[in-house]
Amino acid sequence: MIVDSLRLKFVKKALMAHKLMSHRRRNVILSEAKNPGERCGKVGDPSTQPSKFLGPKPKNLDGLAQDDHIKNMVNFKTIIILGRPGAGKGTQAALLAEKTGFRHLSTGDILRKRAKRQDNLGAKIKKLIDEGKFVSDEIILNVIFEAIKKAFQEGKKGVILDGLPRNLSQAESLSSFLKAENFENPLAINVNISNQEAIFRLTNRKTCSRCGKTIPYSEKTADLKKCPECKGKLITRPDDREEVVRERLKIYEEETALVIDFYKEKGLLKEVEGERPIEEIHRDILSLVS
Repeated sequence: MIVDSLRLKFVKKALMAHKLMSHRRRNVILSEAKNPGERCGKVGDPSTQPSKFLGPKPKNLDGLAQDDHIKNMVNFKTIIILGRPGAGKGTQAALLAEKTGFRHLSTGDILRKRAKRQDNLGAKIKKLIDEGKFVSDEIILNVIFEAIKKAFQEGKKGVILDGLPRNLSQAESLSSFLKAENFENPLAINVNISNQEAIFRLTNRKTCSRCGKTIPYSEKTADLKKCPECKGKLITRPDDREEVVRERLKIYEEETALVIDFYKEKGLLKEVEGERPIEEIHRDILSLVS
């Protein structure tokens, strides 16, 4: 009888414990249904939070976007030739294009061609160029971005830009464009010359009125009257007058110099000394690109 009595008490205690556990489990389930991220208890209590994720940490969205850009990156290079007006950006870009097969995109040449068209936009561009002022970013960027995409579609392995970007806004827009197209990050090369050298070069250089070829000043070219390429007449461009050159240099210091800092901070800038023979500068630039 004593054994049966003890057994009965044990069974009753077991049933009560089972009901208590079932009740608590029901409360937990209800709590988790209302707050899936919590366990029963106070939010923030380490003892009631889910266990830490032990696998690799998930990457943030920026990291995923960057990884996708790298994974899908197209083998298409953009070389940017920077420097003061008169630094020889066009000359060096043309030499580099000839050596690499990349397409040379000169903002100045593209705009000068557009200025010859007999319409309102052409007249506006011509007036701005003649006064040494710049065309709006919107016009320039649309023209250049289309030219870059065209070069890629035609099978070119890269482009060489001279005359763009000329300010911080253009540099940022160019970076966004290249990233959107999955092209490689650009390489910016600054050809460094002084203001005095820039004024001397620009006011003494000549341009062919027929083909547009620029003839840098030297002892050999000082007395040239005709273009060595097409025999067209050599002239001084309106924007190469000294008062216009000084205005261009002022704008350069206010706007374009910031572009150099932009690429330097990103680790995308190389510099070469520009007050040397053209061939020496070209060799240095070629070594940086190669």
